[in-house]
Amino acid sequence: DNHNEEENMSTRQRKSNLGSVFTLMLLVMISFLVLFIRDAECDTSAGSKEVSIIVNYSPQEWWVKQAVSDLKRCIEKTTDLKVTIYKEIKDESRPLILVGRNAPGITEKDLPPKKKYKETVYIGKRAGNIVITGRNPIATANAVYTFIHKYLGVRWYMPGPLGEYIPSPKIT
Repeated sequence: DNHNEEENMSTRQRKSNLGSVFTLMLLVMISFLVLFIRDAECDTSAGSKEVSIIVNYSPQEWWVKQAVSDLKRCIEKTTDLKVTIYKEIKDESRPLILVGRNAPGITEKDLPPKKKYKETVYIGKRAGNIVITGRNPIATANAVYTFIHKYLGVRWYMPGPLGEYIPSPKIT
């Protein structure tokens, strides 16, 4: 009986120590990441304050829908740009962000090579527009979040608004 009680105390102590180590590691990682947050650059030299996201996804591709929704929100919060989402190109005079392999204007050359890993992403610029895509919906969502992270400086440290870092508007 005494042996079981000691064993239970030892297990609780190990769990407590593990929690403390995890918390410390998390704080160190957050501190490290915050040091390297970079300002993003966006080319709207044409003078337009509006950007269109062009994306065409099926209802089963909910992760692409969520990623594009986050992209719109993050662009609007980090810039003074107004963002609209369309399934097809409506106005070619404003800058476009083409998202996904099914978006109008996306060609085979915009997609990552077939021989690469299936989750490979492509983020590039073509004819003054941004192309964000992957060969499948999950890769496309990953490409969108990579763009948000790398070019807009947004970070998610934990779920919810408390764990989200969105830099102040600096991009015009």
